[in-house]
Amino acid sequence: MDEKAFLLFCDLDRAGRRAESKVAIRAFLQSIRNDAERDAWARSYLGTLSYFDSGGRFGTQVRQELFDGALWAFLTKGVRSDDPDCLYWLAGLQQNRLSRRQDAPVADHSSISLLKRAFVAKPDRLDFRKALLAVTIETLRHATHEWPSGILDGRDGADLAALDEYDGLIDLARKLGGRETKEMLDAFSVKMQLYRQRLRT
Repeated sequence: MDEKAFLLFCDLDRAGRRAESKVAIRAFLQSIRNDAERDAWARSYLGTLSYFDSGGRFGTQVRQELFDGALWAFLTKGVRSDDPDCLYWLAGLQQNRLSRRQDAPVADHSSISLLKRAFVAKPDRLDFRKALLAVTIETLRHATHEWPSGILDGRDGADLAALDEYDGLIDLARKLGGRETKEMLDAFSVKMQLYRQRLRT
């Protein structure tokens, strides 16, 4: 594996020299000799990334060529074997996963689904807890961002089944969070009650 090509890619990418960095990343990817070498490198690299931005939002992004050429195969293998780190890392790289133009995902790779699995496997990991709480709260905030017109489920209005799922997310967030999330969750619960009544009348 040509580590120098990867370091050159990093330098060129930071400098905004996109065309040259593309050449360097291709040289690096072509230098990977086998799956074991790729997997060892990917595990090390993914462990160095920061998955929270300065505002506390969960998620990051890497160059798509790197994701497609080295990280995706490693991550999907790890997800299939319930590797908690791979579950967490893939949840954090959702933008890259959604940008893939090759094969469609064959399983539920939503951030919440992946992070729940990681947290169940290792409930003592504070980074897993923090990420799951952040993504859950973000999902609930998105669901009410058009209130009072309604509660969303994706782009559509939520039905009663979707509201039951949101109840589960509220319970999860209450278990994960502290006082700082209580007020938001209480307000969301009130909106849910009002919306349920609206759907039933």
